[in-house]
Amino acid sequence: MKSKNIMQQIKFKPKVKSLISIVTFGVVILWAILANAGCKKTESPYYKYQNNTTNFNGSIYEFLQAQNGVFDSLLKVIDSVPGLKDSLSTETGLTFFAAPNNCFANALQNLNLNLAAYNLPPKYLSDIDTTPDMDTLVSRYLFNGLYPTDSLIKYGDAGVIVPSFRYAYGMNLAYQRNTATGFQNGGPQFINFTDLHNSLSASFWVTVPTISVNIKANNGIIHILTDTHSFGFNDFINRFSQVH
Repeated sequence: MKSKNIMQQIKFKPKVKSLISIVTFGVVILWAILANAGCKKTESPYYKYQNNTTNFNGSIYEFLQAQNGVFDSLLKVIDSVPGLKDSLSTETGLTFFAAPNNCFANALQNLNLNLAAYNLPPKYLSDIDTTPDMDTLVSRYLFNGLYPTDSLIKYGDAGVIVPSFRYAYGMNLAYQRNTATGFQNGGPQFINFTDLHNSLSASFWVTVPTISVNIKANNGIIHILTDTHSFGFNDFINRFSQVH
């Protein structure tokens, strides 16, 4: 039996409690100050994060399908790129960084703002999902080999450069642990996932953290990116603007 929708347990954005300013009774004012201080512990992408490994009885592709309404855009791209669905369904020993729907919405919004500046019509995912450029971009999120968080600890903050599943494009994986108090086992662990853009200069690098890690499917490991990420990093606009 497939696991229930795991994404229902993951909060992509922290809950921010608004405090009503009370100008009477010093005791109430003190309570408000303390309550506000307590809220700050949750003001990160890791609010209510469960630091436990999740097992999913199915393939990576089936996991994405099982999270209803979370990875629709990603699945559309995977289905459109030749061979990628088969790889995520049958190949073993893979690590995949999964981008939720909002990551594609962010990328398309940025792209269309750029197109509008040149009086060009907007583009939609259906206009570009079958292009070679989309194949190139989505392949940067998939790797041969298993990379759970504990395999990355030894590399420290610098992380390790890993070639992508296709085209051997170098991406950096760096283990991190949130030091905020109030978390079991010293705070949630996550991965900083970085597109180096083939550059040694950090000014060209683009990094996105994960919101959930170490989901074990039958054929590999899944890490889920925060939904503030813009799919394709900065290359999405460059490849699909067609502005010369």
